[in-house]
Amino acid sequence: MNRTERPIDPESAAFARERRSFLRRALGLYNVPASGTLRPMALSTFLVFFSLFLGQCTEGQGEGLFPGPDFLLEGPFRFSVYYNDPGVDQFTGTDKEVDLQLVRMIDEAESTIDMAVYNFSRTSVIDALIRAEDRGIQVRMVGDVDETITSGYQSILRSNIPISLGNSSAIQHNKFAVIDKKYLFSGTGNMTDSGFIRNNNNFLILESDSLAAVYTAEFEQMYFGRYGSRKVALENYSQHVVNMTPVEVYFSPYDGDTAMNRLIGLVDNAKFEIQFMIFAFTHDELTSALIRAANRGVRVRGIHDFTFVRGVSEEAPRLYNAGRFLSAGPEVRYDGNEHVATLGFSSHGGKLHTKTMIIDGSIVATGSFNWSTNATQNNDENLLLIFSPRVASILQEQWQEVFRVSNPINGVLYETAGEAASPGEVVISEIMYGDGNDDWIELRNMTGRDIDLSHWVITFDNAETSHVPIPDQFNWYKPGVHSRHYSPGRLIIPAGGYFLLKGLTSSDLTTADNKISGTKNFSLNSSGFKIRLYDPTMRLIDEAWNNTALTVGTSSFPYHSMERRYSAGLALDGSLPASWCTSAGASGASGSQLDGDSAQIGSPNYSGSETPAAPTCL
Repeated sequence: MNRTERPIDPESAAFARERRSFLRRALGLYNVPASGTLRPMALSTFLVFFSLFLGQCTEGQGEGLFPGPDFLLEGPFRFSVYYNDPGVDQFTGTDKEVDLQLVRMIDEAESTIDMAVYNFSRTSVIDALIRAEDRGIQVRMVGDVDETITSGYQSILRSNIPISLGNSSAIQHNKFAVIDKKYLFSGTGNMTDSGFIRNNNNFLILESDSLAAVYTAEFEQMYFGRYGSRKVALENYSQHVVNMTPVEVYFSPYDGDTAMNRLIGLVDNAKFEIQFMIFAFTHDELTSALIRAANRGVRVRGIHDFTFVRGVSEEAPRLYNAGRFLSAGPEVRYDGNEHVATLGFSSHGGKLHTKTMIIDGSIVATGSFNWSTNATQNNDENLLLIFSPRVASILQEQWQEVFRVSNPINGVLYETAGEAASPGEVVISEIMYGDGNDDWIELRNMTGRDIDLSHWVITFDNAETSHVPIPDQFNWYKPGVHSRHYSPGRLIIPAGGYFLLKGLTSSDLTTADNKISGTKNFSLNSSGFKIRLYDPTMRLIDEAWNNTALTVGTSSFPYHSMERRYSAGLALDGSLPASWCTSAGASGASGSQLDGDSAQIGSPNYSGSETPAAPTCL
């Protein structure tokens, strides 16, 4: 199987073999023919067995897929799911002692324990590791190099347990343990008091030789000094079946983009519902996928950590503003968790720390993997995709409780922004691509009303691999807060007017030319592109060119822009090369070039292709 092979199909031969193996081992002396059909005498016993399983599985407590390690299926095929219960504050929270599940596994280890940690301070886990090493268990650890001053790291450094520290350019963000090369403990929470008690998190215990093997291989890369970009991509490691459940695993950074694209693909295939609860969410392309899902009628609801609604992330405000126009959402809120170490302080807990999505009540994404560029490209991370309605139902219980105590997001947004539009109301009217330093795109408002472009999106290639949103200032930029762009608020294209998107790599903005998307720089490919413009609901408003070689504009000095052609006042189809021409705009004349750059010949902020006062196209 190669790394690009499609995920396991529950009806595949591999899944059928695993199911038959499970039945043989679970029922012991009862014989399961190759067809997977039980013989008549065994069938009644099989039904009794599964009635016990269904009857004893405790839901609503986050206790696990099976009631606990002592259930009938203890040992082979154990698959337990836990979530903690921090409540709203220290008076409503409950310590569900999830850490003791890990401690028990450590205390019962027979040979080896490999643990990867980020923040690390939970005394029960620290003491259990030291006990294990004292009784002769091989204990090894990896951690983040910048966390060595914290108490847990100091305790391990004073012990005989070897620990490797790394990823100085980003973070070693994993939180997992592999025990006896067959048990995996993993989840969203750090092994700290905050992780187990005060932050919202969930955790998994899986018994799987194959999963344990790939997590061990990933662990050993870091243990022997390969962190971040220095790691070598594991081969054929993603697909597993655990207790009849298809499970996929992905490691960052080498498969971070693959992991995110897989998650986006699952969102794009969602049929009726998406629920999520997320700490760090800054991934524009995933946001676009969630909006697309709502556009086709999928009910999208999510809870964001408060700090990322008011912080550097534009995703919650963008989703909220899309939801103003779509009946299926997205409906987004911010968490109500204020359970901190000291009441009244905003640190040491009180975070919605999960990184969890539930799709159609049957698919779960979880792990250490936040939905961010750092998670996909820089950090050491792991993402688990679990295809199980029962696992999904347990984590839906957690989601429902987090949603119940959450708060409406418009309580912390300064103002709403962004406006839905119809195709053709705004067009891509001119493109400068040859300079390579100050590429720009001119938008033109074809209507008689002002249009708020905040939260609109532009893409540049057929695959739409990068989405550049046009931000607003109201949601997270106020005086005294760091700003990545210079807009005074909503980004408005006036009635009949123009708006410039600029990709800056070498020059500064002038005071008069401050209309820019500040979330990402862009540089247009002079060999060809396909630009698409979407409104906040991800409705296609306009497009330019068709991804073929460019026959208009110039890619050498002096650089000429390409301009849209019009007929009877209407823009011609932008996807057709015949609808574009090479600009003959003046060079060096006031208003005819960008930032006084005489090397650029074009007509920004007016249409040289139809305005009589301007030169016509070449």
